[in-house]
Amino acid sequence: MRLSKIGGKSLTLYKGFTAQSGSISVIEAGPKGRRVPGFLSTLYIGRVYSEPRLTGDPDQPSCIIEVTIDPESVEDRTEEYVKWSKTEGHESIDVSEYGYPAEWRNGAIWTIRADSSAHSGVSCYGDCDFVFCGVEVPYRLYRVYQNQDEWAADKAITK
Repeated sequence: MRLSKIGGKSLTLYKGFTAQSGSISVIEAGPKGRRVPGFLSTLYIGRVYSEPRLTGDPDQPSCIIEVTIDPESVEDRTEEYVKWSKTEGHESIDVSEYGYPAEWRNGAIWTIRADSSAHSGVSCYGDCDFVFCGVEVPYRLYRVYQNQDEWAADKAITK
């Protein structure tokens, strides 16, 4: 099922990286490029995930990339995910706790709209709690931080 509720010709989402989670490779690739970003979110959450000390050394660089996708390419997989969770015997339908089917990692852009899916209450966009992009898409570097101090000094990104 496609996401028909999203209007417009494009949808812009973000991904935060630390050196530990791959920012070095993004920064070295240049200000624009293509990659499979995985989890996508709002700019605010992208910034949270770009905090250097979140996953490693506060003296390491980090960045945020911006990804623009066609909303028509996004699939709502909530129903399938709920069925998978029940089949797996999970007590809740929490992506952050249980993950999701391995075959969903590549070849599609999908969302889950459900309480406790991964970032409940955050709404990565619209009323979707989780957006995963398993296809290679163009990106541009939105912010680059040299270290924790530079990240903390950036007050421009708020909820």
